[in-house]
Amino acid sequence: MNDNYDKELLQGSGNAYGWEVFAGKTTGKLSGWIGYSLSFATRCFDSLNSGKAYNARYDRRHDFSLVALYEINKRWAVNMVTQYATGSPFTGQQGQYIMPKPDLTGFEMMPVYTSRNALRLSASFRIDVDVQYKFKLGKSITGDAHFSVYNLLNRAQPYRVEKVYDEQQKKNVYKQEGLFGIIPAFALNFNL
Repeated sequence: MNDNYDKELLQGSGNAYGWEVFAGKTTGKLSGWIGYSLSFATRCFDSLNSGKAYNARYDRRHDFSLVALYEINKRWAVNMVTQYATGSPFTGQQGQYIMPKPDLTGFEMMPVYTSRNALRLSASFRIDVDVQYKFKLGKSITGDAHFSVYNLLNRAQPYRVEKVYDEQQKKNVYKQEGLFGIIPAFALNFNL
């Protein structure tokens, strides 16, 4: 409905930089890789955050991954994936004040926010495990069966935060909601 939407867009600058290390092993009964990234991503807009640079929404300071595959014998194998990542930044509410309504019919609570993306969700951490069994049906059909457990430690991965009142502490606190607790799975694959 707005023909001049381009005039409503903000222009700014962003920086992304970091350091990454990776090591892998591809031979033998035990194979896999390990990787770590230290990265920074910032944004800066004249009309946001008083013109000061702030962490970008998808800034992940630390990111660690470990993948291990162990072939027990010709039929059995075990795989494990471990991942850790710093939580995403968000803008939180640090206080509130009372202000009269414009029509003077009452009062309303007005929030006071932190600087842009000054807080972070908790880090995400999970371990996934897969047990594989290879088999043969007849002379030409091979297959493999997998029993997997996603998020073995049943640690919900934070993805959203909301402010709630804590009766015990008698103050507002942040409650983080997570996605996906433990998820077991079974898969059967055939190669014809």
